[in-house]
Amino acid sequence: MNGSVMNSPSPLLSIIVPTYNRSARAIESVRRLAAASATIHREIIVVDQTRPPPPRPRDFAELGVRMVLLEQANIARARNAGALAAKGSVLLFLDDDIVLHESYLVFLADMLSAIDENVISGEIVEGFGDVSKNVDLIPMTWVSTANIIMARDQFVKIGGFDENLYRFNEDAEFSHRALSSGLKIFKSPSLQVKHDHNPDGGVWRKGAVPEAAKALIYCDLYFARTIGASMYDRFWMVANRIRSEAYGNGRLRGGTRFSRLFFCLVAIPGALLYSYKTPNLIKTPA
Repeated sequence: MNGSVMNSPSPLLSIIVPTYNRSARAIESVRRLAAASATIHREIIVVDQTRPPPPRPRDFAELGVRMVLLEQANIARARNAGALAAKGSVLLFLDDDIVLHESYLVFLADMLSAIDENVISGEIVEGFGDVSKNVDLIPMTWVSTANIIMARDQFVKIGGFDENLYRFNEDAEFSHRALSSGLKIFKSPSLQVKHDHNPDGGVWRKGAVPEAAKALIYCDLYFARTIGASMYDRFWMVANRIRSEAYGNGRLRGGTRFSRLFFCLVAIPGALLYSYKTPNLIKTPA
């Protein structure tokens, strides 16, 4: 598939945007999406994990935007909830701090009928450049869930995202399971996106150092177990993670070197137990 124009009617595209604790940013992104996709057969679903939920913008209904509210912040569950609420046959997951190239949705619309058993992501760039529609897809072993396109039936068939990975590593585990299920992962250079990594809000940045360190170690050990890593590999994975966090080169934000080290170490016993939880996947097609 090279993004050639399809003669058959375009399938409905469900654009799913999870958000947490940054309503202004989400509203801005959704309005921009709605304007850019006005000529495309699509729906937009915003999954808000903020508690209490913010007021729903009055113009969302006019823009064809639906809201799904979650009781707890869980990025994997948010994406699953959006997929289960979707009416379209093709899903496009976007983080709320993703900015699309002006040609992204136009080029994507031409690809929809040929998604098949592929998982496709756009190319994350620092600055937008010239793009061409007829560019070959690049095989990948990992997909960035900040922007991911796939058929809804295939998403449900492989179980969606594992909701035990509520904060970190859900993309890596999903990629591993997709490939193991026989799907193919590609990156499309025709679909350029910028990821702003907004410092305010977002599940990734939720909570203070103790909560974030616990989530990080829990998700690391659970992920390592689900992909079949040996105990030796799990040990080194956690050791390298703790070293990175202690020196401020990892995912934790704030705190001192000692506090980051301390709270990562404290989380290990509980994380070892958590790592043996049964995968929490979508069980029933909607």
